[in-house]
Parts: sequence; structure tokens; C-alpha cells
Amino acid sequence: THRYPAQGMVAGWKKHIKGLYAPLNQRLFSKRRDMFPKKTFSLKQFTWGFATVFSRAFDIDVPRGASLRRERVMAPLADLFNHGNVSSSYTFAADSAQFQL
Repeated sequence: THRYPAQGMVAGWKKHIKGLYAPLNQRLFSKRRDMFPKKTFSLKQFTWGFATVFSRAFDIDVPRGASLRRERVMAPLADLFNHGNVSSSYTFAADSAQFQL
């Protein structure tokens, strides 16, 4: 039980991130420490990387055949346009596979 709703959300995200990290660590990182040093590929570093990517990525509807599929994407610099008093918008042009601001 959490006193504040945000505490429950944080606990849920921590559990989710641990669930993503555990199989990677078990199947890959721990078996090849020569390539994946523990200090660099730790749960702490993985959490930082996940949070960094997740905070900069956003969801878009990408055409897949006759339907749309929601995907999380990163578009370098696009996240800079959602700050301040600047009115901005973006679209994803499926024919050219490009973002347009």
C-alpha cells in the first residue's frame, strides 16, 4: 500500500524495468562480462538508459498495410519543439518514412 498514487506508479515502473533487465542480464550480460562489464551493464545503468529513452520517445500511429500500429519512436530534436510558448506539431509521412514538423 502506498500513501500517494505516484509512489505506486514508481513501484510499478521499477518492477517493469527489473522485468526487462533480468532476462537480458541472465541470457547475455552475465555470460559475456568481457563484452558487458557489470559496472556498465548494471540494473542502475539500465534504469537510467530506459528512463532517458522513455522520456524522449513518443508514440505515433505507423501505417502497417491496411491498418495503423502504435509504436514508440525517437526522433532526434523533435522533443525540443514541445517546450515553452511555441505552437508546434508533427506528422509522420508514411510514404517517405519521415517526420515532418
